[in-house]
Amino acid sequence: MNAYEKSLQLNLVGTPTEIVGQLKATGITQNPIRLSELLYLMNFRGMLTKLVSNQNDEKWAGTVLAMKAALVSLSLNDLVANLDRWLSHITNPRNVNFDTTDHVVAAPFWAMRVSFGGQEGMPSLADFDAVANLGGGWLYADLDDATFIDQKNKYLLQQILISKREQFDSAYNVVLTGINNGSVSTEEEIISGLQVS
Repeated sequence: MNAYEKSLQLNLVGTPTEIVGQLKATGITQNPIRLSELLYLMNFRGMLTKLVSNQNDEKWAGTVLAMKAALVSLSLNDLVANLDRWLSHITNPRNVNFDTTDHVVAAPFWAMRVSFGGQEGMPSLADFDAVANLGGGWLYADLDDATFIDQKNKYLLQQILISKREQFDSAYNVVLTGINNGSVSTEEEIISGLQVS
């Protein structure tokens, strides 16, 4: 599915520039991210590290938690809720994937990258991109207006071709029926019957 088709699926509206911006903001990746790979990467990059303790309660450290502390101090409750939901999901041992092919899941993660990536003490842009690369990379990060318009034009031409093919198939069936019932008996009638506008 190209970017234009995805914009139709998501019911995005606006100018090509606006739609390209909306597609980028989905944060969609090529594939879901396996949590086992994600947690390893986050630990390796210092984003989220489980601390070893003799007590029963789990303790974590890392730049993601520094980002959460900053969000809490700024009273950005919606972003805190999104971050908490993400942390809960990725640290739940019953979950297998972080499904960034779903824009509902991916968009808040992209928003964190855009708003806080690279700020002091927080995950770097490279950290966010490394996470996305586990899912094949951000699907629309490099999308530009010209590419979007080209994909739109190709899609519209494909739809015309599909429509013509359907018209031809319908005309073919009518002509074939005519041959079988005797109402079409010459090459000229076949050619005339197969004409599509």
